Amino acid sequence: MTTNPVFSREMKISSRSIKLPLILAAFNIILAVFALASMAATLNQARSDAMIDYAAFLTIFKYVATIEFALVLFIMPALTAGNISGEREKRTLELMLTTKLTPGRIVIGKLLTSMYNVIVVLVSSLPVLALVFVYGGVTLGDFAVLMVSFVTVALVTAAIGTFASSFCARSSISTAIAYSFVLLLVGGTLGVCILAYNLGDSTGGWFYILLGNPAVTFYSAISSMTGNRTAVADMAAQLGTTVKMTSGLWFAAGTVVQILAGVLLTFFSIRNLYPRKKA
Repeated sequence: MTTNPVFSREMKISSRSIKLPLILAAFNIILAVFALASMAATLNQARSDAMIDYAAFLTIFKYVATIEFALVLFIMPALTAGNISGEREKRTLELMLTTKLTPGRIVIGKLLTSMYNVIVVLVSSLPVLALVFVYGGVTLGDFAVLMVSFVTVALVTAAIGTFASSFCARSSISTAIAYSFVLLLVGGTLGVCILAYNLGDSTGGWFYILLGNPAVTFYSAISSMTGNRTAVADMAAQLGTTVKMTSGLWFAAGTVVQILAGVLLTFFSIRNLYPRKKA
């Protein structure tokens, strides 16, 4: 199998740049400071009353994982919103398209680079997340589910950033559009559910649009890990409807929906690079 030339070029550029090491350092410092501070507070409490609250360590794990999810959610659009528009600004996109490179290879090469970088960041954060192993309560299966959740949100937001970049001439504009898309995906879908509830819609079908919301999918996964397997059903009940899905099933369905959405956005990104036919 031949290596994608765009991916190879981007990896060479990345290896000579200080950008990825800075992201790694900032990402892990934020996680480590929060995790260690929380653990220190829990252990100090244990020294004062001679009791170890093991549930507190699961809470720490939940909060650290949530912070990591939020960082991935908001870092990826910034990393990918210049994938295509950046080439336009450097006036190299037209040159690339005159070679044997197809729009598909260009877009996929850019996406592969972004996904590689975020996977490196996620792997580097495993020691911080693994602190909870010292006290138990989280299994390797839970870690696998968590990594799937992180990679899925990275893929969706990377596809959003690349899609915005594919039709914008400037990276600043594509970045703003990408973040608007992400906010609509996370906050907008939840807002639709709240609005439907306030309008008295009792059909409940609208709740399933949240399958496309990465934050709700992550919430279902992390809640299931920490003992609440009915978190999504409880959320639906608060919005006046019922959902006959466990958190685990919701996580699986949401992951599939979001991966398909990422693939679809990638397809449209590729189409945007083909010359438009004049009428």
